[in-house]
Amino acid sequence: GKATGADISAATTFPETPSCAALAPYVHEGVSGKVVAAFKYRGEKSLAVHMGRMLGISVSGSGRFSGYGVYVPVPLHPQRFRARGYNQAAELCRGMAEAAGGDVCHMLDRVVNTSAQALLF
Repeated sequence: GKATGADISAATTFPETPSCAALAPYVHEGVSGKVVAAFKYRGEKSLAVHMGRMLGISVSGSGRFSGYGVYVPVPLHPQRFRARGYNQAAELCRGMAEAAGGDVCHMLDRVVNTSAQALLF
């Protein structure tokens, strides 16, 4: 089944998940920051898939993630999904799975419409 919760944290692990790992090869500034802004706020969905492929290459090339093959996107609240038209995290995961192999698993639900991340900082 799907895990649910008011907030979804990168540090959260679920009982049926024996272990997880994370990688952030890009800093969200300069060119990469502009690419993220383009697919997140200007509807450039294809850029999310392309950047996901680049992330997938980084993941598979790092050697730190052998044995991991499931990518779990953090879902958008349905209201934000309707406004944006797609979930950029799901598109990043799709590109990663294409480049590095594996599957995208939609196992989380967003049940609370939290503030936009960009407004938190």
